[in-house]
Order: sequence, then structure tokens, then C-alpha cells
Amino acid sequence: MFFFLKHLQVFWILIGIITTEAVSRQSYHSYNYDQTTPQFTPDGRLLQVEYASLAASHSSPCLIWRGIDDGDYTLIMTIRRSSSSRLVPLPSFEKSPVVVCMSGVLSDSLSLLSKLLDKQVEYQKLYGKDYYFSVNAAAQIIASACQQHTTGGGIRPYGSTLVLVSLEDEISNEKTSTTTTNSRRGRTLQTDPSGSIHTIDRDIHIVGGGNNNQDPQNNIVHEEGSKAIKLSQALTRAATYLLEVENSEEKKDNNNNKKPISLQVMVLSKDKGIYELSDKQTKAL
Repeated sequence: MFFFLKHLQVFWILIGIITTEAVSRQSYHSYNYDQTTPQFTPDGRLLQVEYASLAASHSSPCLIWRGIDDGDYTLIMTIRRSSSSRLVPLPSFEKSPVVVCMSGVLSDSLSLLSKLLDKQVEYQKLYGKDYYFSVNAAAQIIASACQQHTTGGGIRPYGSTLVLVSLEDEISNEKTSTTTTNSRRGRTLQTDPSGSIHTIDRDIHIVGGGNNNQDPQNNIVHEEGSKAIKLSQALTRAATYLLEVENSEEKKDNNNNKKPISLQVMVLSKDKGIYELSDKQTKAL
């Protein structure tokens, strides 16, 4: 009798564990698990990090187009709705021009950029003014800062997705005499609030504006391929595409009037480095 009761007790304990786990996985309320950053849901999600990743979809789209005109140019273009710039060249990367496209919460993006530049100054004090970060090292510093904000109590994740665009051919500071066809397009790395780094291999990439899952390659390049398209053609096609995407979202101000928009455009050139188009040039597009 004792043996039977003991096994019956074990049986009901197992039933209770299985039932509790099934219920928790299927019917938990998300608001019970999104009050602090490091709290996992029963199915292994960090909701605060997921919310932070969605911040990019609420900012204007930024388009990066590599390999233009036989790989000589990389185009970075975004919609600007205020005086704030979302495209930032990094002057301290003199040997390897880098442009950062900021998407998501602007103040969070600027905070991450500040951490990167502070680290650059720190390393230059240690190793000399000629020391410079590769674009890969820069992405690692930003991703590390993001990751630290996914595990600490009393802090929230950075609501910022950054794209680092460079003409850099190599990952390290060392130079080589060989250049492959792929490296001629340079490197494009994207960081997200979780601390992940994504290498962008395609010619055209869009971040922000709710278009992260769309592939604009066919709509812009068609069948020519980026190498066959001149910079002037790329500017016109990219501007047309971005304006169509932005106008489709119908963003309005508090008086229900359509918000005025303008373009911010930067070009990375093998010969000229980084240069930004003036307001007059962008309006002509």
C-alpha cells in the first residue's frame, strides 16, 4: 500500500510539472515578463530587447548601396525630417573612411557613437595618434555596449540599430597588396540592441522605416547590376525609391499636415573619401 501511494504521489507531481510548463508556455501574459531587461519569458525571450529592436522601424529608412560604377562608389541615403543628422562620418578613421547610419532612438545612437569615439581616444593615447580602429573593431565596441545593457538590472537596452559602412578591404590594421572582387565593395556591418553584429553582403540594404524585411534589389537595380550603374543614376533611383516608401507611410504632424522631408546623402569614394551632397544637390534629385 505504501509503495502504491508513493508512486501515485510521484505520478501527480509529474502531471503538475508538465501541466504548469504547458500552460506557462502557451498562455503567459507578456506584461508579466517585460518589466526588467534580464527577465526571460517561459519560452526564452527577452521582451525588452525585442521592443528595443523595433525602434528602428519607427525611424526613417536609410539606404546603403555598394559597388556602384564598377565598385568605385558606395551611396548612403536617408530621409531627414529635422535638423538632426542620421548619417555621421567618423573623422578619426582617416585611413579608412567610415559612415555610420543611425536608426531608432537618436539619443541612444549618439550615446553609442560617443562611447566608440571615447574608446578611440583612449587607444590613441596608449598606442599613438596613428592608431585607428578597423570597421570590424568599431562594430565590436558598439555591440559590446549594447550587450551590456541587455543583462543589467535598472537599465534598458539601447533602442538603436547602427550600420557602419566602410571602404575598408581588410578587417585588421594590416595592409595587403591583394584585393578581391568582394572586398572592392568595402564592408557593411549592422549592430542591433541585442549586441549582435550582422555582416551585410548584398549590394543594397535598407534599415529602418519598417523595411528591414524587404529586398529593394529588384526594384532599384533591375537587371543591370550595380557595377554597370553610374553614380548619377544611382542617386536618382535611390531617391525615388526612398521617397516612395516614405510617402506611402503618410507621416503627419499634430495638425494633420504632411511633414516636410528632405534627403541626406553621403558618398564614399575610393579616390575622394567621404563627401556629403549639399541641400541644393539633394533637392535636384
